[in-house]
Amino acid sequence: MKKYIFLLVATIILGLVAGNKASGQVGCEVCVSPLPGSCYELTFSIPGCCDSLTAVFCYECGVTRPSITLYVAEISYCPQCEDAAWDFVHQWALDNIDKLCGSWPCNTPPPFEVYYTVPVCAEVQWNGATGRVTVRAHPGSCDKRCTEKYEWCRDYSTTPPTTQRRLVERYPSGNGTCEYFPYGNAPGTPPEYQYDPNINWRLECVRNLAKPTCPQYP
Repeated sequence: MKKYIFLLVATIILGLVAGNKASGQVGCEVCVSPLPGSCYELTFSIPGCCDSLTAVFCYECGVTRPSITLYVAEISYCPQCEDAAWDFVHQWALDNIDKLCGSWPCNTPPPFEVYYTVPVCAEVQWNGATGRVTVRAHPGSCDKRCTEKYEWCRDYSTTPPTTQRRLVERYPSGNGTCEYFPYGNAPGTPPEYQYDPNINWRLECVRNLAKPTCPQYP
């Protein structure tokens, strides 16, 4: 029990440090209710594709149990790297939980729970000058998400330690709604909403066409 209490306190402290360190970054203003308030901004590159891509995570470390709720609140990428960018962000999040909420050894019950969420409905913006599309979670009536629940831990019996995780379930969350609207490279996209370097556009609340498959939202 003492060991559990120590690890839980360490988790909370590490989560607060990470959140406070990142809270002043540009982009973290999206981490407001109903999203978790702590924020981490990731800058990354896709080899052979795009540099200086960004993702903003809003997150909350568990207080009464070992867990983290982790939202992808915003992500910007170049269209040719769309799938690779979402895959990178997903992989980074599951490999780096300890950067946000501390580590959890596999031999210490109960299991650490990860709730990883991406927007099904979102604001989508295209900047032709930079060649970047930005997908941003939109609270309120547009708050519809896809959530994955994992059991996660670090195995310290290996050198270096390895991450163990198991997908428990995937389900829709949030009470918002949005319509399907073709944009970017989707078939049937109107010319004014294509990925054209000569134009800019913004859609306030539409289906995120790059989201992972979720029950009820194939």
